[in-house]
Amino acid sequence: MTQSIHNKHHCTHCKTRKNSSQINISTLSCASVHCNRVINITLLNMRTLVRVLLYDVVLATVHIIVDAYLIYSYYDAGDPWWAAATITAVCLPGLLELLTYTYSFLHGDLSGVKEFIFWAVFFGPVLFPFSLVAWHIYQVYKGEKHFKKYENIARSRVLTSLSVLTKSALQ
Repeated sequence: MTQSIHNKHHCTHCKTRKNSSQINISTLSCASVHCNRVINITLLNMRTLVRVLLYDVVLATVHIIVDAYLIYSYYDAGDPWWAAATITAVCLPGLLELLTYTYSFLHGDLSGVKEFIFWAVFFGPVLFPFSLVAWHIYQVYKGEKHFKKYENIARSRVLTSLSVLTKSALQ
């Protein structure tokens, strides 16, 4: 596994600073001949969580606030059709999720009724934008190791893409 680390990091054993070429990424160990200890790269590990907080929590919250203000301004200006179109655009990702989980439930892919009800209510048309932000906050709370599990990172990418692509196309 080859990746580059842009910052220099400190080896806690040999007390030297290492650049990208001096770190074995697959084992996160010092590549010096005299030292084979794990390098302290906590700032590198936090990069994923900071990215999730910025893009999936803060910016998503701003997007929700802007959408709510837009709906309000349409109603206030006497344009109920534009307000309804904006509400439809906001609810579309949740509606698509509801249809997907309904199909999965009827097909027998879900573990039971509780799982279907959870996804249908919290990630349904009305609560989808808020649940998406809450789900990412929960993932950040659980930590980077939990977030980087395949099922969590895949779900994050699918839900975020679904939200962004459906709303951006309509508005």
